[in-house]
Amino acid sequence: MKENRKRLLKRIVSFALAIVMMAGTFAVSVPDEVQAAAKEFKMKNNKATVKIYDKEKNAGLSDQGEIGLLNGKKVIWIKYKAPKDGYLKISASESTKASFSVGEWQLCNKSKSALSPVTIYRTDKTDSYYKTDYFGVKKGATYYLGVLAVTGVKIKAQFTACTDKSGTKKAKALNLKQKAEVKGLVKAGTTGSHWYKFTTTKNQPLNITIKPWMTGDLTVKVTGPGIYPSTATVKSTNWGESYVIRTVDGNRKPVAVKAGTYYVEIKPSSKSSTGMYKIKWN
Repeated sequence: MKENRKRLLKRIVSFALAIVMMAGTFAVSVPDEVQAAAKEFKMKNNKATVKIYDKEKNAGLSDQGEIGLLNGKKVIWIKYKAPKDGYLKISASESTKASFSVGEWQLCNKSKSALSPVTIYRTDKTDSYYKTDYFGVKKGATYYLGVLAVTGVKIKAQFTACTDKSGTKKAKALNLKQKAEVKGLVKAGTTGSHWYKFTTTKNQPLNITIKPWMTGDLTVKVTGPGIYPSTATVKSTNWGESYVIRTVDGNRKPVAVKAGTYYVEIKPSSKSSTGMYKIKWN
C-alpha cells in the first residue's frame, strides 16, 4: 500500500480479518493483460450506482495477505467524466446476495495510471472511512475507478461541484474573513500549494480550523509576525473531523499573538492525496 496512514492501516488489518471470517475460497485469476469491464457511472442528478455481481468478483488474497491493483490481477474499470470542477464521493454497499462486501479500489486517469492510493472498502463496519473515499476531479477530465471485488458490491458515486478560490502562490493568497468557512479542492494528480491569508487588527489568540474530506493527507504551514513558521499534517481519519491549529502555552491555555497578516499554505502531502477540505479562522 502506498499510504502509511492510520486510516489505511486500520482498513488493511480489518480487511485481512474479514477474509478469514468469510465463507468460501477465493481463487486468484492473473490474466496476461489487465482487462477492462464495460461499466460507467451514468449520472442522474449527480448520482449513479454501478453493480458488480458475485459472478464478476475478480480478486483474492496474494501470498502477502493483500490484494493490489498493480500486481497484474484483473481489474473492473468504471468510467467517469467530470462535468465541472468538484469532488466525487465513492461509497460501497452490500450487493443483493453478499452479507457484506469487501475489496479495494483506486482512482486512475484516462490512461489508467494511478491518481490515488489503493484503499480497502468493507461494508460490515459502521465507520464511513471503511467504505467511502473522496476524490477531487477536473472539469472535462475522464477518470476510471479500478475495482478488485472479493464479493459482489454496489458502488455509489455522488458528484458535488466545488470552486477553489485559493491562491496558487503567496502573493495571490485568498483573503479569509474571520469565522467565514471556505472550500478548497485538491484535484487528483495535483501537488500545488493553496494559499490563504488573514489580518488581525489587535493582539489575539489564533484558531485555524481545517476539515478534510480527503483520500490522503494535507500538509499545512502557518507563518506570521507573532509565531514561528509552524508545519502540521492533517490526517484523513474521519470525514469532516475538525483539525485545529491554535496558539497556546505549555499548559494549553490560549496565547495572544501580534496583530498583522498571517499566511496559511495548504498542499497535498503526496501526489496521491486528493479530495476537498474546508478552512476558517477565529
